[in-house]
Amino acid sequence: MHKLASALSPMKRSTQILTSLLSVSVLGATGFLMADKLSLQEELALQEAKTVAVESDYSTLQEEQATLSTQKTALEQELSKTKEVLASREGFLEAVSGAGETLSLVGEVVDSSALRALLQAEQDKVAQETLDVQVVHTATEAVKKSTDELKASYEKYQEEVRAAQSAAAAARPKATSGGGAARGGAAQQHSSDAPAATGGGDGLENARAALADLGGSWVEVRIDRGVCPGRNTACATQGVIHVNEYFAGRSYGWFLGVMAHEYAHQVQFNNWGSITNSRLVELFGPDLGGIEKMADCMATVKVPSWRGPYLSSCSSDQLSYARNAWSGNFG
Repeated sequence: MHKLASALSPMKRSTQILTSLLSVSVLGATGFLMADKLSLQEELALQEAKTVAVESDYSTLQEEQATLSTQKTALEQELSKTKEVLASREGFLEAVSGAGETLSLVGEVVDSSALRALLQAEQDKVAQETLDVQVVHTATEAVKKSTDELKASYEKYQEEVRAAQSAAAAARPKATSGGGAARGGAAQQHSSDAPAATGGGDGLENARAALADLGGSWVEVRIDRGVCPGRNTACATQGVIHVNEYFAGRSYGWFLGVMAHEYAHQVQFNNWGSITNSRLVELFGPDLGGIEKMADCMATVKVPSWRGPYLSSCSSDQLSYARNAWSGNFG
């Protein structure tokens, strides 16, 4: 028994050693597997983090795309509105052009300050507006309305002038020699009592017709025989307008402004005391120059397109004085 035990003892030890070796081997394998598992978990976590980052980036890109799409839509809408505003400005510019023509027509004869102020204000609005087409439409209608109002005021003034001319012509004594004839094809009838200067045939029919329409048919018109200095178109003495023979035969329209200027001198002659005691010097200057400038402004009142040789334009105060002068008021 002892021998058997002795014989088995080495085997037992071998078994214990083998068991120990197997245990160590299993533990080693287990440790390796654990380490490999941890490595895989870490890799998985890293991949998950990368996935989250990619998803975040994708979400950000989607948001940016949505923002850009919104901005693009807004810009397209603004562009469409701007094109509409630019197209509507053509109508506004036509209205402004019409207003400018009306201002040139009326000159300073009637008060045009309202239209001028409105034009400036509306042009500023339209220049600044790029999106709201209604602003342009409203400005266009405002300019048209103000222009129409100014035209109406001018037409009313013209009617008053014509009425005053007719009344003045009726109140004046008729000249002893007749012969002024209506201008062929004219819509307006000319006064039939415009006197001939030296028996007719002198080419001054249009001059007399123009003067008659201005209310001055009582004034004689004749060819100048050395009364006017130099090469003057025409000049005036008490009751007579002298026309340079070189200009005889000119058109009615050409004579209208010239006759208005010379007719103004007749009014001055007939009211000399009142004129020299009025604001003449203050408004027009002293001596003969002041008289001529006053006549220019008086002519402008009757013929707005007239641009006199002594004064190219008249101030509102000068025109107001000139307008009153035709009625005999020199205050």
